[in-house]
Order: sequence, then C-alpha cells, then structure tokens
Amino acid sequence: MRRQNENDLITEYAAALQNLITTREFGGIQEELVRDVFISGLTQNWSRIREKLLRGVGIRLQKALDITKSFEAAK
Repeated sequence: MRRQNENDLITEYAAALQNLITTREFGGIQEELVRDVFISGLTQNWSRIREKLLRGVGIRLQKALDITKSFEAAK
C-alpha cells in the first residue's frame, strides 16, 4: 500500500489512497481499510496525530481526515 510522501498534502494522500482502493473489490470494509492505511501511512511528522487517531476507538475515515486537515491548516 501507499505511504504518505513528505511533500504530500493530507488531501492528496487521502485521494491517492481512495484511488488505489476503488480499483479493487473490498466490499463493505473499504472505508475501514482506507482509514487504517491512511493512519498507518502518515509520515513521521504526523506521529503525534497518528497516535491520537489510533486511540480513537471506532473513529471513522471522515473524522480522521477532518482532524488531520485541521492540523495541516494550522501549520
């Protein structure tokens, strides 16, 4: 699977993952798979946010995206 590149914006990284996933058949686990790959593939610069996302029991993909986008905008 794809990991975030140092120069990828969160939206670019998420879109690349969505494109990879939609070209394959994963059935009902697609959102969870994208979420898990998204979180685990964040660069080291996002380690604190990654830890926060991993502690979020039942966190949805959109919530993970919203959190990372807000931190990215604040940078």
